[in-house]
Amino acid sequence: MERSVQVISVTFIRPATYRPDAVPRRIDLTPWDLQFLLTGPIPRGLVFSSNLAPSVVHRLQESLSQTLDFFYPLAGRLASIQDSSGDSTLFYVECNNAGVEFTHAVADGVTVADLLQPKYDQAVKSLLFPQRGLVNIECSSKPFLAVQATELANGGGFFLGCSLSHLFADGVAFWNFINSWSAICRGCDSLTNPPVLHRCYPCHTEIWIPNQLFAHYNPPSDEEQTGACEEKIFNFPKEKIASLKQKAIAETGNQKISSLQALLAFVCKLVSRHRQVQPDDVVFVSMPSGDRTRTEPPMSAYYLGNAVRSAAVTMSGAELEGSLGSVAVRLHGLVASQTSATVNDFLKSWIEKPAILRIGSGGMKNGAILIGGSRRCDVYGNDFGWGRMGVFEEVRSGVRRLIDGRMGVFEGAEDGSIHMEFCLSVETLERLEKDGEFLDFVRL
Repeated sequence: MERSVQVISVTFIRPATYRPDAVPRRIDLTPWDLQFLLTGPIPRGLVFSSNLAPSVVHRLQESLSQTLDFFYPLAGRLASIQDSSGDSTLFYVECNNAGVEFTHAVADGVTVADLLQPKYDQAVKSLLFPQRGLVNIECSSKPFLAVQATELANGGGFFLGCSLSHLFADGVAFWNFINSWSAICRGCDSLTNPPVLHRCYPCHTEIWIPNQLFAHYNPPSDEEQTGACEEKIFNFPKEKIASLKQKAIAETGNQKISSLQALLAFVCKLVSRHRQVQPDDVVFVSMPSGDRTRTEPPMSAYYLGNAVRSAAVTMSGAELEGSLGSVAVRLHGLVASQTSATVNDFLKSWIEKPAILRIGSGGMKNGAILIGGSRRCDVYGNDFGWGRMGVFEEVRSGVRRLIDGRMGVFEGAEDGSIHMEFCLSVETLERLEKDGEFLDFVRL
């Protein structure tokens, strides 16, 4: 069946009660934000069982406008200033009330069942999200936030695809926004936890970025993707995760190993096994470091901005062939080493020598595992007033490419469970799905 999406309308939504004289016009960006200038936005989507009636579209738009009263910077645009020599640029957010984009669409040949399959159909997902191919630096003329509400085939529900610039928000801030929007949509007059807009940035200095970092930069095309990869979701039940933690602690005596560290150790071991990593090979494992609780003083959990960076450890193939506990201890050590001093070192060194993450800047290191996402985001707590069915992440070819070794960690639908999105080569994924040890711990 041919699948297509017909756009019914595109509307720019602005804050309901915006007063330019009552809010700051400029919000500076921090190293946590600026590192994402040349990457893509955060795309997430929710699947609803109710029909996308005109009244539902109207309520989504109306409540989005009301939510932007609290999140008004998202209706702004990226702005910049050149230094007198023309060698460096200062980027900031201009709160100019330009608006966010809301698209109403209808999908032919796409059903709820298609969206809830464990294995992703990238062609289907690409139809349901706005701002395909966007790079964050383009938000000088494009909105920070774009939403697409798509009616699915056979009157079988609708999909709400949201794309939020990673230049201005991380995953925690993204879900805080969605939680707030859903609360207002179902009738709440105010927010229990409104966003904190003050920039939490201990260095308090303007950041000028050398223009040479942007010279001759072009996002990679679809054809530049390396290798044939597939994505699939695997669900790990609470009791299986608990058994992995118990095993890791029993093997090492380290009571500080967390459930997530034990699960990730298990995944790293099996993925490396089915990639046929050799004992002398070096495997690079990267994990996100959420810095909201690592600054002095700690940031608010409702800070609207980025507070995340990558932390990494290397392990040999021989280490990964060792016990579950020994790998979990290495991951625990990586997390434990992230302190307020580590955060300050990152900020100061970034100001001295900015490091801009790039799409397709050489891809992943061979055999690397890049872990993203967080189980602490309130993903399934969103109630817009029409019930909930499922949540998944969309990965765009050309912006967030299918990269062999990228893993996403998210809260599971069942209490205490975790769902992980694996992006691996076709061969590795096929071998993993035939591994009895792996299958014993997952629920497909």
